[in-house]
Amino acid sequence: MELRDIISNAPESKNVLIRRLTAENIEHPAKTLLESFNSILKRTDVPLNQIPLYTYLKEAEKQGYVEIDNQRVYLISIKPNSDFLKHTSILNDQTIDSLSKYGVYGNPDIESPTYLSTPEWNGESYIEGTEGKNNDKLVVVTVDVKKLLLRRSIFADPESINEEVFRKRVRSPFYNFNELGDIFFICGGIPKEAIREIGPKYTYNKMKTITLI
Repeated sequence: MELRDIISNAPESKNVLIRRLTAENIEHPAKTLLESFNSILKRTDVPLNQIPLYTYLKEAEKQGYVEIDNQRVYLISIKPNSDFLKHTSILNDQTIDSLSKYGVYGNPDIESPTYLSTPEWNGESYIEGTEGKNNDKLVVVTVDVKKLLLRRSIFADPESINEEVFRKRVRSPFYNFNELGDIFFICGGIPKEAIREIGPKYTYNKMKTITLI
């Protein structure tokens, strides 16, 4: 069966709409970063304004990406300044099964992050399902943001406000882009209703032909 038909015949996806997200509600690696943010807020050995990561968190709060409340950092649901987002991952039996059963591309678990980026993003791609086999194909899923917002909350990837990311950006002339506002994640997988296109990126060795939408 063609991928187009699989998506068409798949059940309607379930909504996963959350205003703000805490470390307890998300899996790693986002969970680990949020926990590290919370630990910064509890430090008493130095003034918080002398901790670089704290200044990055406050900047992210000013821009509406996070909310700092009672020594906890919450990711806030946002609307990206882009009509479309992209997701790079491996198309295999598991992803096709998720589409067929749940109407989503990716992990349907509401605590599992699925990463997205703006089309212009030229940094590292977070490739999900990298344990590719010979018959798997690396693809780019193009997502319609308006349709996505009807079924998913979108959050900034906490890695984009991580101290190490900013440190690299400042120190290296070759790392001159800012991740904040360009990389995101959603929970519950990409709903089929928001998928605009699935296209090939490159293949692992020789693979069987798969018709993409």
